[in-house]
Amino acid sequence: MKFRLGMAGLVGASLFSSAAWSYDLQSYYPLGQGNSWAYMELEWEQGSSRKESGTEVERLVSQENMSGVTTWKKEFYEPNESPLEYDNIAWTEEGLFMYRKADEDAGVLSFQTCTTPLMLLPRQLEIGESRQSSFSCGGNMSGTLTHTLQGIENVSVEAGSFSNCLKIRMDIQGAGWTTEETQWLCPNVGLVKTTWTDREGGQEVGSTTKELRWATVNGANHGSGEITVGDIRTAFASTHYFDDSAFEMHDVHIGDQSLGPKFVLDPDRLFFAYDPTYTQNGRPYPGVSFANAYVRLNGTNLTIFDVDVSGARYYTTWELQTSPEIGFAFKSAAPMPQ
Repeated sequence: MKFRLGMAGLVGASLFSSAAWSYDLQSYYPLGQGNSWAYMELEWEQGSSRKESGTEVERLVSQENMSGVTTWKKEFYEPNESPLEYDNIAWTEEGLFMYRKADEDAGVLSFQTCTTPLMLLPRQLEIGESRQSSFSCGGNMSGTLTHTLQGIENVSVEAGSFSNCLKIRMDIQGAGWTTEETQWLCPNVGLVKTTWTDREGGQEVGSTTKELRWATVNGANHGSGEITVGDIRTAFASTHYFDDSAFEMHDVHIGDQSLGPKFVLDPDRLFFAYDPTYTQNGRPYPGVSFANAYVRLNGTNLTIFDVDVSGARYYTTWELQTSPEIGFAFKSAAPMPQ
C-alpha cells in the first residue's frame, strides 16, 4: 500500500566539533500557504508494460485544527479530476506527521484518522542513522516505518539541478504488505525525486518513479511554475512522440477540458502541422483554435506557433526531457510577433 510520503527538510548544522552532522529536516520541506509541487509519475504494474500515469500537483491550501494540532491541508490534483484527495500534515518537535487522510472513490470521500499519527519524516537525522516509528490510521493502514539517511547527493530533474539533497531510504511494513522507497529531498524546495516498490505477500505488485516538474515554494519558482495562457492552464502539460512523423500534446487544460491536439510532419515545409482529422482534435475547445498552428524543432527545443486564444495569437516553447520518459515539457508562452 503506497502512502504519499513525499516530504522534506533543510541543510543540517554541526552539533559540536567532535559530533556527527545532524540535519534538521523541517527546513527541507517548507509548509506555507500556496506552496505547490508538480510531479511526473511513471508506474510499472506487475504483469503489464510500463504505464505513464501523468502529472500530479500537490498544493497546501489551508490550515485545520485537529485535536489541538494546527495542520496543513495538502490537496492532490490530477488531470480532469477535482482536488478531492488530501492529507492533514504538520511539523512537530519530533517530526513531520500525517494526522488524517481523505481518499476519493467514485466521487465519494472516505476518511482515515490516525490514532497514532504517521511520521512522514523524523525532525533530525544523521548520515547512517535509522529511526523507527509505528502508525495506526485504521484498516490496513497500520504498521511500522524505518527512515535511514543514506547520504547527500546532487539531483537533476525537469525542474532543475539541485545540490546537497538528502537521500533517505524508507522501509514500511504493514499487515501482508511492504513498501521500499528512496527519496531525494532538497534544501528549501522539498521532494524532487522518489522511487518505490510495493509488495504484497512477498510478491512485487508494482513500482513507481516520481520526479519534480516544477514547484513554487515560499514565493520562489523552480522550473517553469504554473503558467497560464489566457484561460489555458499548463500545470500538467507535456508532449510525446507517437512516431517519427507525428506527436500529441497531453493535458493542456482550458476550463474543465483537457486538450490533446495532434501534429503531423509536413515533409515539404519541414514542420509539423495541426491535424484536424485526429479524433480528439475534432472536439470543440471554446475560445481556442489550432487551425493555423504549426511546430518547429530546433535541437532540444520545440516551438508551437500561432495558437489562437480568444482572438490573441500565442507561441509556446517546450524543452526536451529524457527522464522519467522521453518527451517535451512545457516551458513558456508569449504573444506572436506582429
